[in-house]
Amino acid sequence: MEPAPPLESVARATPDWDVWVTLLRVTLNEAERSDWMAMVPATPADDGRVAAGGCLLEGAAIAVRPRALGRFMGRLVGATRRGMPTSAAWPESVMIRLFQAAIEGDEAALPPLAVELDLAEPTLAAIAPLLAMPLLLACNRAWTPRISPAWPHGYCPVCAAWPVLAEARGLERTRQLRCGRCGGDWRFDWLRCPFCRCADHQRLATLVPGRELDARRVEVCRACRGYVKTMTTLAATAAAEMSLRDLDTLDLDLVALERGFRRPPGLARAIGARVNASGAGRRMARWLGR
Repeated sequence: MEPAPPLESVARATPDWDVWVTLLRVTLNEAERSDWMAMVPATPADDGRVAAGGCLLEGAAIAVRPRALGRFMGRLVGATRRGMPTSAAWPESVMIRLFQAAIEGDEAALPPLAVELDLAEPTLAAIAPLLAMPLLLACNRAWTPRISPAWPHGYCPVCAAWPVLAEARGLERTRQLRCGRCGGDWRFDWLRCPFCRCADHQRLATLVPGRELDARRVEVCRACRGYVKTMTTLAATAAAEMSLRDLDTLDLDLVALERGFRRPPGLARAIGARVNASGAGRRMARWLGR
């Protein structure tokens, strides 16, 4: 398998996306910090919740370090302005609500938050999905042993996101769906749509751009109009590199979009995680003099 292209190569290939490439660079650098591993909930969803289709993050209690969140958010906002990291002092409670919306993929929550944070809505829409990524990558690293090989769903077993692409992996060409938020990796049936589970071969099709043959293609479903980009690989792409793979295969997205196919919006199901600031209770107790 060829490794995912480095950010510099992606930037050269997609110059119109230079701000997005910069945001990815900031995010992947941030994901290497130990702060985020320390925020991973101690207990993922129990077996009963998972058996009912819940992802491992469903219902989790997440204690976020406000200082780390503010630092990362400042770097992202600074990247959108093509300048140095901003030092704006955003209210802690509003940042926590933004992080909650990012975890849940709740785009409807962003406009009022943009007003409270004094940020342009397009800026917040650009950084919100990335804001949760370092924690989600850390959750995937911590919980990969908990992912059942028999996970039957088309959405990520860690964070409930729909797949950004599939890998036809190894000599056996098993179909491995991949999550662009946390890098999740799970096996799924060929000839089945991950979005609506349609298995009617007459409603499933493959689009192959140019002379790509079978190495890079788009699997589409005429029942729900969804699509999945597919790449042939010998081994798994590293979790942190999935966002680069997604960006580097924009031409496949265009092939699908031009023919009326779309990725489903949002997450496959609500996560219902509870996000709080770590140590908030202790600070409140000290403030009250207890």
